[in-house]
Amino acid sequence: MPEGSFDLILCRNVVFTYFAPGLQRVMIQRIASCLNAGGFLVLGAHETLPPNASGFSRTEACEQIWQRASTGDGR
Repeated sequence: MPEGSFDLILCRNVVFTYFAPGLQRVMIQRIASCLNAGGFLVLGAHETLPPNASGFSRTEACEQIWQRASTGDGR
């Protein structure tokens, strides 16, 4: 995974399709740590986030676009 913080992460048809549930949980935590508050995560058409993916909500525009919650501290 590249270093840095991002406003947009595209993660389509890999992690949440082929990875085992335990690895999916690890990866969503890593993705969340790289995604800025208010940033967007785009998944593939047949994917969804694992149950422990707190801090994300689906956008109204598309079921496959998730937004990371704002932290309230400007991050």
